[in-house]
Amino acid sequence: LLCLLASSVALGAPLQIGDTAPLFTLKVLNTEVTEQSYVNLNDYAKSLEEGGKKATFLSFFATYCEPCKRELPYLVELQKAYAAEGFQVVVVTIDKDAAEVAKAKAMVTELGADFPVLNDRFGIVARRYGVESLPMSFLIDQAGMVKMTNDGFGDDGALKLLTQSRMALGLPLGAPAPE
Repeated sequence: LLCLLASSVALGAPLQIGDTAPLFTLKVLNTEVTEQSYVNLNDYAKSLEEGGKKATFLSFFATYCEPCKRELPYLVELQKAYAAEGFQVVVVTIDKDAAEVAKAKAMVTELGADFPVLNDRFGIVARRYGVESLPMSFLIDQAGMVKMTNDGFGDDGALKLLTQSRMALGLPLGAPAPE
């Protein structure tokens, strides 16, 4: 059973709540924000005493994805609102073309994103996470466990992301929402 479970993650089956998030290291596009050339999931999924975060929100996107463009501004606001609480947003573009990757960087820079934007040009990490549509996001706790998965960004997307993020941080659900 363990071998079957391990092979399903390796083959790119979608991650489920309770799964261990696959570790990765990817190149940072906005190094002026992060002051790092590469980010590893281990940078965030570790104890608070070691500099980890209570919750890491990982979202895969592409510049051609309209729902992704609606999700990004909301992620910027979530990061601003909850960074001090131990919340970290990390977005990964799966754009392949250099011009599209540059466009992804420009999009997040224009939005004032202060979180790392990573490039998965060959889609290796996206396959390991089982990304089948965009945006696809995962909320990961400091132990590296998947606490939420979200496929798309519909009318209820902002509320779902806000609720799950607050729950992961141990915050009251009824507090006013970020803009």
